Amino acid sequence: MLTTWKPELKRFHDWLIRDTSDYLSMVLHGSVAAGDPWIEGHSDCDIILVYEKDPISHFAGAQAYLKGSKFDDHFHFFPIKKNDFLAPGSGTFAFSNAFRTKVLFGKDILKKKEYPKRAAAGQLFGQEIEKQKASLQIYLVNSHKSVRKMRKEFWKLFKHTFMLLAIKIYAETGTYPKTRGEVIKLLHNPIVLRETWETLHFINDKSKEEILRAGQNLLCYLQAL
Repeated sequence: MLTTWKPELKRFHDWLIRDTSDYLSMVLHGSVAAGDPWIEGHSDCDIILVYEKDPISHFAGAQAYLKGSKFDDHFHFFPIKKNDFLAPGSGTFAFSNAFRTKVLFGKDILKKKEYPKRAAAGQLFGQEIEKQKASLQIYLVNSHKSVRKMRKEFWKLFKHTFMLLAIKIYAETGTYPKTRGEVIKLLHNPIVLRETWETLHFINDKSKEEILRAGQNLLCYLQAL
């Protein structure tokens, strides 16, 4: 998917360079950059636009360009200041920035990226996993919803769970697994995570019963951690 759109992204990058000297890099972020499967109707192509100082003053120009471009709903552009991008950060987004990014065009600023501290990663996991378990419980209770709605909701929940488990592994070992498949391997291939992976990546083909079963099994797994 990205290969098809790379020429259009390059044209946008070239326009950004001409528009302002403050612009530095176009960075691919998230699942596409890491190598996780593309899930039609759910996955996005997240693009970070890195500026030296002040991306806000350039919003209007970028907005006008994108309005006349060929980019579809899959693309999400996120302007950010260089120092904010390079900082280690403290939330889940910081880990994607550090480990699930790839420079497409412009300066290779990833070489200067600061990585999150392992102790902070452990604290973040402890906080966020409780929220994740609560969210799973809530969505499991609401089994009356349509299969279309449940696919959308549980896709997000399953995806976020793998991100949190990657943070847990990083806190414990110093190694951050970039893909969901790597998470499963480093956690010794538990059946429940393989079921979650399969349900997540083929969510469009899953029935309500299959989604609920995977969600319930995942919740039991997380509660036992």
